[in-house]
Amino acid sequence: MMYLQNYIFHSFTIMLLVNITQLTSAQNIIRGALKPKNDVDSARYHHDLEEERVMDWTHESMVSWRIKNCNCKSHDKNLCLPVQKKHVREIFGFGNGQGNIVLPLNYSLITTVAWWNGHNGIDEMCNAHAHNSRAITNDAPIDTNGKSHPVNLELLGSMVDDPSLRTEWVKIAVNHIITNFYDGLTFDFESPLSVNDPRNDAYVMLVKETNKALKDIDEGFQISVCASWGPGLPLGIDGRAYDYKALADASDYLYVMQYDTRSQIFYDCTAAPNCPLSISKLGIEQYLALGIAPEKIIMGVPWYGYSYGCVDEGGGELLKCSEENNQIQTCHLKLVPFRGVECSDAAGSQIGYENIQKIINSSPDMHGYNITTDVRVGYYQKTKHFNYCYSPSNGPYPHVRQLWYDDPESLTAKSLYAKEKNLGGVGPYRFDYVHPGTDLGDALFETLRVFKEVNGYSRVAAQK
Repeated sequence: MMYLQNYIFHSFTIMLLVNITQLTSAQNIIRGALKPKNDVDSARYHHDLEEERVMDWTHESMVSWRIKNCNCKSHDKNLCLPVQKKHVREIFGFGNGQGNIVLPLNYSLITTVAWWNGHNGIDEMCNAHAHNSRAITNDAPIDTNGKSHPVNLELLGSMVDDPSLRTEWVKIAVNHIITNFYDGLTFDFESPLSVNDPRNDAYVMLVKETNKALKDIDEGFQISVCASWGPGLPLGIDGRAYDYKALADASDYLYVMQYDTRSQIFYDCTAAPNCPLSISKLGIEQYLALGIAPEKIIMGVPWYGYSYGCVDEGGGELLKCSEENNQIQTCHLKLVPFRGVECSDAAGSQIGYENIQKIINSSPDMHGYNITTDVRVGYYQKTKHFNYCYSPSNGPYPHVRQLWYDDPESLTAKSLYAKEKNLGGVGPYRFDYVHPGTDLGDALFETLRVFKEVNGYSRVAAQK
């Protein structure tokens, strides 16, 4: 215990010194987004200020700007305004972060698409809005100079020393959301913080003030926070000992990322499920035990699996494909550390559900992936896995890999559990791992449908 206390104190002291040296830099970066740097920028700055009202958005000015600049093909300019509907059950999922979401999406089912950006086009946003579906951006807003301001340890540390930087970041975020026709923002900060780190409070205040600033303009805006599969306090999963109850109170939803649960493996370094149902339940129960209302929780589910290269028991060389090796039950992993733990899922790689099915069906699209076992139902509550021989076009020799993944059966079980616990929603990471309208895509979207009451009314309306 004394060692742990000394370690925490030593770590805190180092972080404090680093933050002090970086404060001036962070101040200049953020404040530089809100003031001109030279005469040319000065003219541009004042033009932006006049046209976009960077500093003083109100409900009236937001509506006026969006109506004026709306270019929906339907010519219904109201579709550029924030969605107002509060859904009984959210289907909240992610794109790929580049805006290249596979289209068309079923907006009669989906309620929120995260990581939206301009690549999707305003017409697709209008289509989503026509079905009362929200399009929200990430926590790296872009200022009027085209510079991104992601939430990270340096930013939060600077806000501890100078809270005015928080106010300025919020102004940048609000302006970015309004002028890009977004419906809100999802925070996805995942760096390690100890329970007593002052940056924890800074993070909560940033979420709270962003939410308030947007809600003061329009109640339809939505703020969510991505959270680890379980709180895992007091140390936190992967060292993320955040104040989850305060984050839930400060936002509309916690998107609980119930995947990548093997980011730190403390026991046998072997391949296993991404997130079995038992772990899902454990994480949700821990969040509920913190006093977080179930309707605040979105259960995030993986539409991808993990492929692991199998090595000999000594953790050395990849197993060459052979009649014996191809049939192994236990796949030992190469030691790849993550945040101080020597074994992690970083030894594997993510493969989307559609490509997993191509491997199973020996699709020509997946040349070099040759399945060598039947699909096995693991002892981990309905999760599936199989072995295959991988022959890379350039790289190591053909070797044995084992792939663990969720499918419609395991995903349906999770949706039914979420419904049983009256959670606020479910949704995948990521929508683009399948093509909507295909048999594979329809099968995964159906796992969401069993949770959601389509065309549901808001909780407030339902209570009335």
